[in-house]
Amino acid sequence: MLSGSIAGARKIVKADFLSTVADEFNSSPSTYKLATLDASNKVDSSQWPASAFSYQGTWAASSNTPTLANGTGTAGYTYYASDAGSVNFGAGAISFTAGDAVVYDGSIWQKVPDVANILDGKGTVDEGKTTLQIPDVGTAANEVPVNGMLNSGAYLDFDAFYETGTWTPTITFGGGSTGITYSAQEGTYTRIGDTVHLAGIAHVSGLGSATGTARVSGLPYTTAAFSPTGSYQTVPVLAFDATGLTSALIGLFEDSQPDIILYQTGSSGGSAASHSNFTTSTSIRFSGTYQIA
Repeated sequence: MLSGSIAGARKIVKADFLSTVADEFNSSPSTYKLATLDASNKVDSSQWPASAFSYQGTWAASSNTPTLANGTGTAGYTYYASDAGSVNFGAGAISFTAGDAVVYDGSIWQKVPDVANILDGKGTVDEGKTTLQIPDVGTAANEVPVNGMLNSGAYLDFDAFYETGTWTPTITFGGGSTGITYSAQEGTYTRIGDTVHLAGIAHVSGLGSATGTARVSGLPYTTAAFSPTGSYQTVPVLAFDATGLTSALIGLFEDSQPDIILYQTGSSGGSAASHSNFTTSTSIRFSGTYQIA
């Protein structure tokens, strides 16, 4: 039952009849009426009083204008279509079915979406995004760009940005490694963006037949092409059981190569170390940082 004078929309239960509501009903039964239920077993919206929620009345969608059954609209109230139709609210035609709602703010009418069923029947993420008008991230038309926020590219690839791993240092002479054997080869690295921090150990047990400039090869990433010319990134090297050295070894990352050239210094400056400075028990340890291509 509904009260149109005392408490707005009100359900009367047995307990109410045993209290003051019974007295109210008996004293003025004309203020109460039995509510009619609609097909969904709910109170017919046309019987709601104006004070119930924000409902104010009904309007005919087929009239192509928000003309109300009870006159002009009241700002802030909701109105329900009494039938189906297509209405032009100034922003193009909007289709309605009976029971659809609109809200009037005093000057503009807007359709109220059925939030409970807004994704009904949408079986994929893309269908849901279309319904909710969620754009894709990217650089194409109607996509949300993030260029500038992440320097370059439409997204940040964390796998490419940060990485850790192991690598195997090898010794080469004049670019060759024929017959060289080891009792230990270990290397680790961490890549952050275009910078690699590495460490390694190589313990030679056999020199083989290769000759020429000594290098540590097999770096996890190829070095950058340095400008103007020549590498400027060096790495200290600790050597054990070497021979004929004029100074401690120092490594120079070779341009655009996965190699470190080994040098020693003398009275006239630096010179490349070679196979002649290694023995069958030479061990080198090193760590350093370089930029990659």
